Amino acid sequence: MQHFICIAGNVGAGKTSLTKLLAQRMGWKPLFEPVDHNPYLIEFYQNMTRWSFHSNVAFLSHHARQHSESLRTNTPIVQDRSIYEHAEIFAYNAYRQGYMTSRDWNLYCTLYETFKSLLPIPDLLVYLRASVSTLIKRVAQRDLSFDRVTSVEYISQLNELYENWISRAVSCKILTLNTENLDFVNNHEHLEAAISNILSVLPSKSLD
Repeated sequence: MQHFICIAGNVGAGKTSLTKLLAQRMGWKPLFEPVDHNPYLIEFYQNMTRWSFHSNVAFLSHHARQHSESLRTNTPIVQDRSIYEHAEIFAYNAYRQGYMTSRDWNLYCTLYETFKSLLPIPDLLVYLRASVSTLIKRVAQRDLSFDRVTSVEYISQLNELYENWISRAVSCKILTLNTENLDFVNNHEHLEAAISNILSVLPSKSLD
């Protein structure tokens, strides 16, 4: 099995950009967050209480399917958002905010723990850290329908959960990059420095 790297971070942290650029630069296979493949997402933002469980289970199944690809490829994989953070941050936040009942949350956790027990642990989890103000600024610059429903309160809730989560995240190697003043897309030096940091901490597997 080749390297399996997860890029983690809040909305607007730069996960998708780094995933795409890292894959292009290294010839790795990118796995992007399956937002377009969630059949409940539109309904979720119209009625979060009604559709939260369905939407989160859809994300969970897609992330698990993506994660399992690391078992079937000879090409290193870089994944945009891990199954761990979606479950332990986004789904948990939905439950915490009252959008999921205790019964649904318990079933969701059972599904998540089952998937987690069957999936390989990533070789490296790269956490992209940024302040709430920076994240909000970046989100405002994007033209994605999903981003239009975000708010300062929501980003703040997620950021608090991310900071708590990263201190007890899955038992794999973790690299934290402070992206407050980084621009992977428009600054080649920033990108090369990030790639260098990532390569320096990867376990010793062949990258061929």
